[in-house]
Amino acid sequence: MATAAEQIQGYFKTYLGRDATPADIQHNLKTGQSLGYIENWIKNSDEAKAYQAKQAQAAKTPTQQAPAVQTNTAPVVEQMQAQVNNPTLPPGAVFNPMQMSEKPGEILNNPAFTDATSLNQNTATTGPAATAQTPGAKPAATVDAHTIGNNAAQMEAAQGSLSSNAQVQAAQGTVSEGSMVQAAQGTVEKEATIQGQLESLMKGDQTWASGATRAAEQSMAARGMGASTMAANAVAGAILDRAIPIAAQDAQTFAAMGLANLSNRQQAALQNAATIANMDLANLSNRQAAAVTNAQSFLQMDLANLNNTQQANLVNQQARQQALLSDQAAINAAKQFNATSQNQVNQFYDNLAAQISTFNAGQINAMQQFNTGEENAMRRFNAELSDARERFNIQNQLIVDQSNAEWRRSINTANTAAINAANQLNAANLLNISNTAMNNIWQEYRDNASWAFTAAENQKNREYNLAAAALERDFISQQMDQNKKDAMISSVGAFVANLLI
Repeated sequence: MATAAEQIQGYFKTYLGRDATPADIQHNLKTGQSLGYIENWIKNSDEAKAYQAKQAQAAKTPTQQAPAVQTNTAPVVEQMQAQVNNPTLPPGAVFNPMQMSEKPGEILNNPAFTDATSLNQNTATTGPAATAQTPGAKPAATVDAHTIGNNAAQMEAAQGSLSSNAQVQAAQGTVSEGSMVQAAQGTVEKEATIQGQLESLMKGDQTWASGATRAAEQSMAARGMGASTMAANAVAGAILDRAIPIAAQDAQTFAAMGLANLSNRQQAALQNAATIANMDLANLSNRQAAAVTNAQSFLQMDLANLNNTQQANLVNQQARQQALLSDQAAINAAKQFNATSQNQVNQFYDNLAAQISTFNAGQINAMQQFNTGEENAMRRFNAELSDARERFNIQNQLIVDQSNAEWRRSINTANTAAINAANQLNAANLLNISNTAMNNIWQEYRDNASWAFTAAENQKNREYNLAAAALERDFISQQMDQNKKDAMISSVGAFVANLLI
């Protein structure tokens, strides 16, 4: 039984009047079509029609060369040339990547803690200063003086101290285990490698490589090496060539799925860590605010207790002063100084009034100093609290801005990678179109040149065969005439010889 290559060779001789070149046979075998389809395609080709026309013309005028049949391939060549110079992709073949954008809830907003409780600078307690009244002059009396002795009025300033509850302890925050992001680790699965995909393809049904296997077998059979080791290697190589693109595509799909899963796990971990970190910051702020509020309450209570103690001391001191300035005190003072005249009494009272004024001024100064100290302490506390709140807000805003910048940077990186991949794919498709069109043009020129050369050679062979047949016919005719003449001369000679005898 003739092989496929031999049958194709017969089609070329029958319909085209020429032998098929190895390139022609290889080209038809690569199409993967049946032999019946290849026969119809060769039979109805322009070259077959041109050959039939030449045969008909040669039958009418054997000595006249039939004109070459021209095929109008200019529009096809022009279209292919346009694809070479300016390749364009058909509608729907241009790949446009999907752009990532920020979604609601992906960008963090900094909840600035501007509502932190602060102490009012005007809440410092100011106590009223105690003042003594200057007594009026009394007429001098001659009585026995009585001394108060150790019962003289003495005032002790009330000493205040801050309780431990009125002192604010800075709340200490701890980092929760859930707020620390663990980087998601990806592993290369066997299915994401070309080697793994090749192994899977080679183990299963290899019907996907039947066309390549059949083409390799037919090619080796055409060369007379159908059962050789080279044929087996060629079939294996054809299967491998057909399997590598499939394995690469499958491996790329598995690898892309692995990267997508890894990215999803990382994004989920980041989101959970951000949520837990925000909760930790909110809890820390609440504890700090509660501590400040409690400290203010205890501070107000301590100040109120100190003021009550101070007021009690002032009341007791006033009572003692009144006792000192009572009638009995005046009498005792008069007796003590043995006041004999009104001037001495007035002098005594003047001195006493001066002492009272000095005491009152000291009391007022002490109270003002105490109030000023309380106001300064309150302002210092408010300034420190405001500074701590400002630092906390700035640090929190920096963390939020860094997270948002990192997220936007990852979006821009992913978009740039997608655009570059799309541009690379579109450029490769355009280059393939241009190269295919260029190959088609060269193939058209090769086919035309081969057809013209083959047609001219066939015409010359036919003319040579006709001339040789004519010469052979003339030679045979002349030979027959010469044989007849020789036979006649021989017969005549024999007849004459018989007569002579």
